[in-house]
Amino acid sequence: MKPTIRSLRYNRIFPRQMKKIGIFLIPVLISACQQGEKIKPKETVTRESASIPKEETYSKEISKNSKSEILPTTRTFTEKDRQNEITLQNFFTKIALTPQIFNIDPQRDTIITGEKGTLIYLPAYSFQKKNCGLPCKEKITFSLKECYDYPDMIAENLNTMCHGNMLESKGMIYTEAIAGQDTLELRKGYEIAIAFNEVQENTIFDLYYGERDQQQNINWNLDPLACTSTPIFKLVKGKYRDLDNNFFLKNFRLDKEDMVQLKGKNISYQVSFGNEGEVIGHTFYDNNSETEKTAYKAFIKLLKSYKDYDKNMNFSGWATYFDFMSSDRAEEYYSELEKQMNPLLESKLYYGRSLGWTNCDRNPIFRPIGTLADRIVKKLNKRDEERILKDSKNLIVDLDSPNEKLTIKVLYKNMRSILTPEIIGNKCIFKGIPNGQEVYVLAIKCVEDEIHITKEKITVTDSMPPLHLTYKVYTDIAKAKKEIGELTYL
Repeated sequence: MKPTIRSLRYNRIFPRQMKKIGIFLIPVLISACQQGEKIKPKETVTRESASIPKEETYSKEISKNSKSEILPTTRTFTEKDRQNEITLQNFFTKIALTPQIFNIDPQRDTIITGEKGTLIYLPAYSFQKKNCGLPCKEKITFSLKECYDYPDMIAENLNTMCHGNMLESKGMIYTEAIAGQDTLELRKGYEIAIAFNEVQENTIFDLYYGERDQQQNINWNLDPLACTSTPIFKLVKGKYRDLDNNFFLKNFRLDKEDMVQLKGKNISYQVSFGNEGEVIGHTFYDNNSETEKTAYKAFIKLLKSYKDYDKNMNFSGWATYFDFMSSDRAEEYYSELEKQMNPLLESKLYYGRSLGWTNCDRNPIFRPIGTLADRIVKKLNKRDEERILKDSKNLIVDLDSPNEKLTIKVLYKNMRSILTPEIIGNKCIFKGIPNGQEVYVLAIKCVEDEIHITKEKITVTDSMPPLHLTYKVYTDIAKAKKEIGELTYL
């Protein structure tokens, strides 16, 4: 039998057979379809391979006429969605303070007044591009953030810790200077004068600079010289004294530590110039210390640009003495703007040598004391400090798991102090809290698309067991920020 002929025979017979079979199959198929509608399939989640992480598809269950059914739905999970996903870093980015923006001319003295009362004096020619040395002359965008209460400090994820020791803050500010695409820094020997809001002249507070670690926790470092301005080199003798003095006042500067060591000293140099203003010889008469050698090297380096300061200067084999005195910056050297500002100030002035985060703090236990009056105050306070240290307790908070990702801090009532813990396993340990002290434990974590916040009032006692946290859940960042804003009333 030939296959081709058999195929033809089956083709002739098949339509008649199917007609008879179909009469019986149609009712069966209809019944099966009706039964299929009543069967609820299992919910499924399908994820694409790790090589294409930007999309995922899933089934979505909806309610219709009080009956549940599965409708196949496909959603594209884009990179934008991932950026909008609520994480701790994302949350703090969204609630961070909006910086105040000032457009300034860096070749003029400028005073900036913040919305919350901070005053900042920016001397002319005080900014440079990083590691440049030359003053920036382009227009500058200067940014300022002011943090004077708990909500603002928490919004910026700040604390008041200095190498494990607690500080009490009177206020924190963030400053940044940008010219075009370049982030600027202060030139060597230059500083900005800062008057924090509510910090009176007779208060014992110091200036600290903040540095963040890889986990974005901030640590504060003391600037022991911030309460006085940097001394200056004042030219007291020279052929073109008036012209020279202006040049050297602006440019002959060392690090503040070196300037303080040279304060009150006279330094003399003799320099010989060629007809084009080039340096052909120089002599240093005082060579008693490393600091004086540092000043001499800076002076010789500066002389290379001296000939460009005044194009009309006639050198012609000019040899002269430069006799400097390092002294405090007397009022005669204040700019007109400073003279107008200082009598109006009721706050203490600090002289900052760094941009970024700056904190006005005090540490009553470890702060160095100098004057007799301060030593008497220290002797009286020392008894209280020893009592506090002796009676201090550890506050322990139990976490849900050792790897739980959260921000947790202790906030003191009636003083602006924010502690961070030491984390061991699933325990957060806040050390050195005085017995009987009233504090608030603040914890923030993000779980999927929810923000979990707790704010628990605690009085530290001897018999206090480890604390277990109970959270409020927020799905709206604005409402979560409002909850943090209530910390103002502590």
